[in-house]
Amino acid sequence: MAEYLNEQFTTIDNWTAQDVGNGVSSLDTTTFSGKVLKLDSVAAAGNDEASRFIQLSANKIPENYQLLLKVYHNDLRNTFQDFFELNIFNGNVVLKFRLRTRGAYISGVEVDTDDVANDVWQIWKINVKDDSADLYLDDTLKASDKSVTSDATNDGLVKLFVVGDSAVGVSYTDYIIIKDIRTPTRLGFPIPYRIPERRASRLFE
Repeated sequence: MAEYLNEQFTTIDNWTAQDVGNGVSSLDTTTFSGKVLKLDSVAAAGNDEASRFIQLSANKIPENYQLLLKVYHNDLRNTFQDFFELNIFNGNVVLKFRLRTRGAYISGVEVDTDDVANDVWQIWKINVKDDSADLYLDDTLKASDKSVTSDATNDGLVKLFVVGDSAVGVSYTDYIIIKDIRTPTRLGFPIPYRIPERRASRLFE
């Protein structure tokens, strides 16, 4: 099964900082038991953004792919300008996946309500198929056949960012994986894809 990005954030040297205002993106080595990407808006002014992006080669990400994303949030809020967002451009569409405590959004449309949580690790899975997407939380289907935005620009760009408005926004990303949706078989039976458990458990509960 092909993987187009498998980022475990042992380093962020390949990710370019695009912080705005007071925002700071960094490699955190102390909050959890391993290394994670930390996005911290620092201030709560609405124009403070912590952001990192990686530019993959053009045509690297296919029209059909699966995203695995493990994230942890501190003090996400329900207001419009308090959020975590991931953008993936593949030269055909852009997946705009936003998380607020109100819910999860794809292309600006709320597709799941009240499942986004603070102070806990959550694993989101999205299957992108041409111009639609299915959303899962911890392997439970939350939304299906949701439209993604047509966009032929920025082919291969993957960007994560946090914005804080009513509160300082802080999010941690343990890993992001972009791979084939296809499920390989062995003797006619599906082989489940093992989600990396890794090492990002809280040091102090």
